[in-house]
Amino acid sequence: MDDFLAGKASLRSFGPDVDVDVKRYIEASQHWPAGNLAWGFETSRYSGARHDKVLAPTEAPGVRTLSK
Repeated sequence: MDDFLAGKASLRSFGPDVDVDVKRYIEASQHWPAGNLAWGFETSRYSGARHDKVLAPTEAPGVRTLSK
């Protein structure tokens, strides 16, 4: 994460037209890890039959249950 933030801070300008798209891409890239983690807990793809138990706070310390 530190490397990502350092790279973001030192990114050069590509011109006003391109900078808008680069900014949008970087913002989306910032949200991807958290979104992927949330999706992993919302779907049964990785937890299978234990999906409901994985979402339970007693089964996953430090992870809040996600509202539907």
